[in-house]
Amino acid sequence: MKKYIIISCVALTLSSCGITEQENVSSDRFSSGITSNKPLVADAIPLNLPGVNPSNSKLSAAQMKVAALENEALQEHLSEIATIPIPLENSQPAISVEEAHKRYTAFLDQHKGDKVIPLFQQRYARVMLNQYNLLNQTDYDLIYYYVDQLRMSKTLDFSTLAKGLSKLNGHIDQTRLEQETRLVLHDAEQRLVSNQKAIAAIKNSLQNKKEISVNGDFKKDFIVGIMEHEISRLENSTLPEDISKLKQILTKL
Repeated sequence: MKKYIIISCVALTLSSCGITEQENVSSDRFSSGITSNKPLVADAIPLNLPGVNPSNSKLSAAQMKVAALENEALQEHLSEIATIPIPLENSQPAISVEEAHKRYTAFLDQHKGDKVIPLFQQRYARVMLNQYNLLNQTDYDLIYYYVDQLRMSKTLDFSTLAKGLSKLNGHIDQTRLEQETRLVLHDAEQRLVSNQKAIAAIKNSLQNKKEISVNGDFKKDFIVGIMEHEISRLENSTLPEDISKLKQILTKL
């Protein structure tokens, strides 16, 4: 179990799953003519990657390591094939919302059935809502489309989902809004339980640092630091506030 915790934390943090999601910058993919060969932090919300889940104690340390490597390769593959520019901070998008939406739906059609699709939805539905500023616009059908895309992707970004659903209140069919909100609320509550279990498991492992197993080139102090960071990240999650906002939406319907 302790080996599992170590691999899980390292995978979550070092495989772009625990701290920030990063996207490689290329000249034809990013906005306003700004180019760089450095990674761009697209969003501070981690991707919900298949196989890497701190509450999934059914996986062995070896399986977790394999899953982390596969997920890293999957994210690199997504960065190579996605064609929607992610705007740099304080920059205008290089393409219009209409063009970005066209590219989004084309990607879904072209890669139907590909295991990269959930990661694409997590990353780019969030980008459309936030960085393409849909949440501050009035195309409610399009907002609903991307809220639904984000929910179906099993995102961890419940804050954006709550904002989107709140924006839709009074502008789409109330039955449809209630159904969508209840689905998101269920996922958020399940994630909160998973986070609490993960916190307890990591804290239990940290109680006796001598029993922490270290694989590869990582030093024990480094691993302990990652574990402590993961506890802080989970404990400071906005999930409780997001759940409260979702419940408020339901009370107003």
